[in-house]
Amino acid sequence: MSKLQSERKDLVITVVRAAKAMGKNSPLKLGPYQVSDAKVRRRKKKIVEKLNGKIRQEFPLILGDSRRIEELHELRKNCKKLRYTLEILPSEKEKNLIGVLRKWQTMLGDVRDNDITEQFIRENHLERDIEKIMADLQMVRDSKFRSFVQSAKVELVKPKSKFSVPLI
Repeated sequence: MSKLQSERKDLVITVVRAAKAMGKNSPLKLGPYQVSDAKVRRRKKKIVEKLNGKIRQEFPLILGDSRRIEELHELRKNCKKLRYTLEILPSEKEKNLIGVLRKWQTMLGDVRDNDITEQFIRENHLERDIEKIMADLQMVRDSKFRSFVQSAKVELVKPKSKFSVPLI
């Protein structure tokens, strides 16, 4: 048996012993009063306010310039974070907003896919080879962006009372 095989065998024996020892311990359990609903709701509210503030800052930037690619990506990520946060103990009002955020994520994801494709084409100097495709890609991207803006404007014009978190 080589030195390497011997070391591996010793390591396997050590790991198996450690795994068996871990299996004997019971998993950590939280008691019903260690994390209260009130604490979770307070923490949720704080996170929602922070994300809502970020989204409010990003919206005017991208509405003014649809080619702010990084800001669009950040907006999508913050919408996703906000949606995930709202899904923790959601109220009836928040369920509507969760649907809107999911829709926005999809729309912004489509725009992002186009942005990444355009970036790849430019970085690899393929524009001449596929001028027509590039023009079509930009038209599709701009159309998707306009759809997102329309959706955002419709949702933001609705009465604020519908949502627990006022966007914009």
